[in-house]
Amino acid sequence: MASKGSTITVEVYSVERLNSSVNGNPAYRLHTSEGDYRTSSDTSAAYDIPNVTRTLPVRVTLDLTPAGRVFGIERSA
Repeated sequence: MASKGSTITVEVYSVERLNSSVNGNPAYRLHTSEGDYRTSSDTSAAYDIPNVTRTLPVRVTLDLTPAGRVFGIERSA
């Protein structure tokens, strides 16, 4: 699986809103060219996803935890 601090660049085709965390923060599943990725619990990246993925498909860079969860996202060139 991904090591700490790993990043991947993928094409996001769709975004699925999941139930909020126990603390009330949003959670998402990203359907990408490399498979599905879920946001980490209570990550601030979840607040960036609606803006970054406003138009789909979109190429993004994802920062992943060792477990493969998204903790960072930004639009790629």
